[in-house]
Amino acid sequence: MQVLISWLPGYFWNGQNLESTGAALCPTQHINPENGEVRYYVRPIFREGATVGLYVRKQGILDALERGEY
Repeated sequence: MQVLISWLPGYFWNGQNLESTGAALCPTQHINPENGEVRYYVRPIFREGATVGLYVRKQGILDALERGEY
């Protein structure tokens, strides 16, 4: 399932990974060495601009999409 993510402007889910729409910086993928959890570092395009970077858990994205939050 390919989905634009409204709560993460500038990014979409391609069915397996988070990708940029081209309007935001490409996400970088990081693995937590303690538990193997995958996280993405992103800089979404908010009204104020791409000034806030944050980490988003891959499982959090999957859970939100499963709940229909996209």
